[in-house]
Amino acid sequence: MKLATTTLIGIVALSPVVAKAQYTVTVDADNDYALYTGNGTAATVFYGNQYNSLSSQLRVAQSYNVTLNAANDYIYIAAWGDLSGAQGLLADISSSISGNLLLPSGSIGAGQWQVAATGMLLPASAPPPDVYFTDPGLANAIAAANNATDPSGGWVTPIDYTTYDNAQGGVYTDIYGSPGIVVPQISPASEWMWYLIPGTGGGDAPFYPDVNENEYLLFRMPATAVPEPASAGLIMASGIGVLGMRRRKTA
Repeated sequence: MKLATTTLIGIVALSPVVAKAQYTVTVDADNDYALYTGNGTAATVFYGNQYNSLSSQLRVAQSYNVTLNAANDYIYIAAWGDLSGAQGLLADISSSISGNLLLPSGSIGAGQWQVAATGMLLPASAPPPDVYFTDPGLANAIAAANNATDPSGGWVTPIDYTTYDNAQGGVYTDIYGSPGIVVPQISPASEWMWYLIPGTGGGDAPFYPDVNENEYLLFRMPATAVPEPASAGLIMASGIGVLGMRRRKTA
């Protein structure tokens, strides 16, 4: 009986670790974006979108509290440019509990940010993709990426702009000179991301000049690539502690 009681307490104490996790996604795009969460086949929850047609708008990122319910969930960002000037996406992921930065924009390691080119160009200041296209247009774009029938041949690794990070003004330092455009809500070391059609570009491409890279683009981040918020680690440690205390008392 003591063993059964100890095991039960261990499960109850540790269960919050596998519960849904809360994150803050801070986003900026040249020009437009729409943020969602969903699973591997659909973007099911729409959080918001922003049209940045002016440089003053581009200097202010927006933050959203999002929920990832399971290990197979994704953060999705649809983005597109206006074919005038520069283009790119910044997206930081932080813990909603502690505020600690978990993944800066441009974190393009194995299994992290992915991008797919849909080939369905949206005009500047268009509604989000689920509104602009006849439903289920966004789901169809995800299916095409999953089946590698889209222009990018499926989900691929984005291009990040490594010459100048956010603190150094990004590609805008090359365009306008220092200090370029610094976005204070984004981590200083974060880097702009985009998609580049293979075999094209050169110079600052695909970030400048702004040309159609088979947009709109669909970025996604799997929940498995996002570190657990600090609170989850504390819960786990607490659970282990309770389990150890219970074992000592019943020994």
